[in-house]
Amino acid sequence: MDEVRKYLLGEPNHMAVMHQEWADQLREQYTWTADNAETQLQQAIGHVFARVLADAGVFKRTDKGRKAFGRFVDQL
Repeated sequence: MDEVRKYLLGEPNHMAVMHQEWADQLREQYTWTADNAETQLQQAIGHVFARVLADAGVFKRTDKGRKAFGRFVDQL
């Protein structure tokens, strides 16, 4: 996460190549400053994890599953 944050702030970094496309999307989507980078990056990572879980079917598409998913996302 730290290397991606550095990249987003235009600082020297050693970000993994596999994160390049995602980081470029984030760079275009948001305004990055030293004050907001960590919070915005944590939120972006949370969105990725939520999408992975939704795609993986970890939470069933029932009322109970949607409520459980909502509680999980609220904690991110």
